[in-house]
Formats: sequence, C-alpha cells, structure tokens
Amino acid sequence: MRSQLAQLRRLQQLTADLAGMIEPNAVARRIADTLVAEAGVSASTVTIDDGRGSRLLAQARASSATATRADVTTSRHWQSFPLTIAERSFGVVAVADPPDAGTEAHELLLHVVGLAALALDKALLHERTIEQARHDALTGLLGHRVFYETLEQQLAAGRTFSVVLFDIDDFKEINDLHGHQTGDDVLRLVAQVLRRHVRAQDTVFRVGGEEFYVLLPAVASAEALTIAEQLRVAIAQLCATLPYPITVSAGVAAYPTHATGRDELLASADSALYVSKRAGKNRTTVAGAEQPSRAAGGDRTVRLELLLRKDPETVTHSLHAANLAVQLARALGMSDDRIADLRVAAKLHDIGKIRCRARSSTNPVRSTTTSFRSSRPTRSWAPSCSQHGGCRPPPSSSPSITSGSTGAAIHSACGVRRSRSRPGFSMSPTPSPP
Repeated sequence: MRSQLAQLRRLQQLTADLAGMIEPNAVARRIADTLVAEAGVSASTVTIDDGRGSRLLAQARASSATATRADVTTSRHWQSFPLTIAERSFGVVAVADPPDAGTEAHELLLHVVGLAALALDKALLHERTIEQARHDALTGLLGHRVFYETLEQQLAAGRTFSVVLFDIDDFKEINDLHGHQTGDDVLRLVAQVLRRHVRAQDTVFRVGGEEFYVLLPAVASAEALTIAEQLRVAIAQLCATLPYPITVSAGVAAYPTHATGRDELLASADSALYVSKRAGKNRTTVAGAEQPSRAAGGDRTVRLELLLRKDPETVTHSLHAANLAVQLARALGMSDDRIADLRVAAKLHDIGKIRCRARSSTNPVRSTTTSFRSSRPTRSWAPSCSQHGGCRPPPSSSPSITSGSTGAAIHSACGVRRSRSRPGFSMSPTPSPP
C-alpha cells in the first residue's frame, strides 16, 4: 500500500512537471525516464513526426547500454504506442519488454503515454509558434526581428560584414495593375531568387513590404557590391519573361567602413538605396556615393492612376519601356541625372491616351491613326511649358496627373518641340514611314 501511494505521488508530480514544460526534448526525456522507472520496461524511446521526418527526442534504458532506433524495428521485445490527440497521431513511444496487458504496470504505461501525448502536443505547438514568429509567413524568409538579432550579434563580434538592402521597383504599380495576389507572387519569386543565389554563409531576410536585407559575413564593401549586382541581375533575368517588369534597386553598407552602430549602418544602406531609386532604379549603389546632382530639385515620382483606369495595358507597356530605356541609357554611359529623366519620360510617353476615346469592345485592335487624331488632346488641355520651369497643371475641370516637377526632364530626355506659332507643346505625331 505504501509503495502504491508513493507511486501515485510521483505520478502527480510528473503531471505537474509536464504542465510547466514547453520544450519538447525536456518533455520526452522525462517521459522516457518515468517509463523505465515506474512501468518496469527495460528501455524506452520517444519519437515524433514533425512533417519533415521522424525525430528522436529522448531515450532511456535500465542498464548502462544505450538504446538505438534500430532496436525498435529489429527486436521482437519492443512494442510501440502511438502519441494521439483528437485522432491525430504525431509520434510513437516505444518500450522494450513491456508489461502484460491487463496488469497494473500496463495500465500505468498507458496512462504515462497519454500524459506524454498531451504534454508533447502543447510543447510542439509552442515550438511551431516560435518558429513562425521568426519567419515571414508569405516568403518563408527570416523576419525583421531575427534580422535585428543577427545584426546585433555581428556587431558584437566586431568583424567586417556588409548588408544589402533590396527594394522592388514600382511595386505599387504591380499591385494596382495585376492585383495583390500577383504582388504576393512577386514577393515570393524575389525571395526565391535571393535565397537560391546567395552563398551558404549569407542570410536573407524580409523586413517588411517589398524590402529585403541580405547579410554578408566577412565581406567588405567592394565585394558586397559585386554580390549585390549579381543578385540584382539574377532577379532581372529571371523576371524578363514575365508579362510585367520586375526589377530591384539595392543599397550597400559595410561595417565598419560606413558605420559602427546598428542604426547608422541601416541608415547608410537606406541612403544608398535612395540614390539608386533617384538615379533611374534597377541599379546598386554603395553607401557614400554622390547623389544625382538634381535629385533635390524636384520629385520625379510618376503616378499613372488616371491612365491605369483608362488603359491598364498601356501602363504595363510604359513600365516596360522605362526599364528598357534605363538599360539602354546605362549601356550608352549616360549620367545618372539623364537616366532618371529618361525613366520619367519613358513612363509618360503614352500619357496622351488619357484623352483618347476608349477602344471598341468589338474590335481589340488599337485605334487607327485617323481615330487617334480625331481624339487627340485639345489645345486647351495641352500643358504649357513656355517658362521651362515645369509643366503647368491643367485646368481644375480637366483630369490631373501627379508626376512631380518633370517638365524639364521630359524636354531634355525626349526633345519635345516647342511651337513658335503658339505656346505649349507641338502634339503632332511623327509621320509613319511608307
């Protein structure tokens, strides 16, 4: 009787201990030891299936010998008991030399296995929650919290390293044109390319929105620039066959070259990314690089909401044209200022379609030259640039276009003619070759 009461107290203590455990290995070790000590088995193992395969959590044996997983399948003295919760099995408790069915020892064994199922299910749920908190749910990359933790560890080590900040160009237009589901697919695709092309020692993080960080241990700024360019080109090449353009801009910062503190280092990478954006996008810049000389002279951001509502296909075409124009300009060695101007001009080259009549629903072919001329913008709507200080906004009764101070940029990049007979642009289309 005394021994039974003592065993009952030990089982009560086991139940209390398991209720406070959240680490799967600790739970499994306690279960394996209890089965050997209380159920009279000679050995026990606890194994779970976490979706990626079986994982041995713990093992115990009455003798000094060590049980192995091979013993479970080769010895006829072993018996397995499933770990089951709500008719869902997620693991196995295996014991050697189990007690006979119907005995008190066998009932005790089944009771302990039941406790093990409850405690392990709770511990595994906690483990999955922690893992999910560390990863971005959409891309599977490590998240911003882990990025800051890893960055602090690198700074504490005091060794040279670099960070590269990537940002998807014109991501808002992708969402507006093709929907947020397509935007999510683009984020997954960029994450996949980055993960596939980094070195084994590098780590990729998604820190929010369309921004990604790549941490490059033991890499100075010059080598980091080379790696960042390789990643940028890999993304552009893979996405070149898609029906919508996808490119990224990047900013590189190195420790301790550009900063010795966390916030200063991230600010340096962000500033470098800003230079890439203002210099035409789809490029990589190292922290400390000179900004385009006219970057502070006006906002070059071009928004095509009106044209998007009128003709989404034209907006997609304009984005493609802008990317191709930037690539050609860089190949020709044009300055960053000119490239930025050219990107604006390329995105706006079909802006006149805002005032074109809608295409016939029965005729998918684009409007003919005659119909286009009959629906061209009128003189009263055409923007006046007589002062060359930027396009004058159209009258309040006309549609408005938010494009920043881009008048001079359009003039310099496209060479738009000014009419001597009247102020404003000459809107005459170039005659088609015979």
